[in-house]
Amino acid sequence: MDISDIIDILLCPDDHSSISFFNNELVCENCKRKFEIKENILDMTPKVKTDISNSDEKIPYFNYYESLFQNGTPGDEGTFGLSEKSISEGFVNETLHHLEKNITLNDIVCDVGAATGDYSLHLAKKCKLIIHCDLDLNGLLISKKKANQKNVNNILFLRCDYFKMPFKNNKIDLAYSIDVIERGISHDKKLIKEISRTIKSQGTLIFDYHTKERSKLTRINPTYLLTYSNSDVETLLDKISFSKLTLVGTGFVPQLKKWSNLEYSILNPLSKLLKFPPGRKLVICLIQ
Repeated sequence: MDISDIIDILLCPDDHSSISFFNNELVCENCKRKFEIKENILDMTPKVKTDISNSDEKIPYFNYYESLFQNGTPGDEGTFGLSEKSISEGFVNETLHHLEKNITLNDIVCDVGAATGDYSLHLAKKCKLIIHCDLDLNGLLISKKKANQKNVNNILFLRCDYFKMPFKNNKIDLAYSIDVIERGISHDKKLIKEISRTIKSQGTLIFDYHTKERSKLTRINPTYLLTYSNSDVETLLDKISFSKLTLVGTGFVPQLKKWSNLEYSILNPLSKLLKFPPGRKLVICLIQ
């Protein structure tokens, strides 16, 4: 990935000034801060982290965020997306199907909270450029290794804080965030507002959430994540200007185990036919 190709997209996360590229370095034109590119990973984390101590975030997430920001490691929670923790491949493929339908070959796409690349590495084949964003250095290194193995070259690995994304306004064609909008109303509204700021007019914002419909059925509501209803989504988006909103159910099959791709392809449509509530919903939002 040639950084010079996207220099007009980037800005300094500290003072929001433009970035220059010369002598193989990225430098803020105002504060003169230099941003390191190491092992093909661009680090653009801000100097000061976001204060979430007075919000409604869960304590495990507060510690997770602190550890990621300070050390680049996730602490006890572990890197999301490793094989022993991954969700069913069938669910990933189902989500990819919906994401693909909204992407064109000329798009610049941003994956926010991209982890180890379940989505970004595949979708890179469908667009001009994908920006793989995460605070977790381990996840970035794993996804970069996968990209090398698969000869995926149109991908930028970016270590950043998604509360202070290093992008100018209205530059991204499509941004998505999967399995991230689950930390609490304050966190999630803040994140959605920040992502939407970067998206072009008539561009697309996509995120998913765990549904209250499923938690009511299973009576399982983990303390480490928040579930939402359709009306809750309206609250999440009340500061966002959009012209079209679509909700798409995913993950209808009960997650009694990690289903194989074949099992999922059979059982998920059947579960939907039997009117099981979806485990998650995708929000597809056309930004004005």
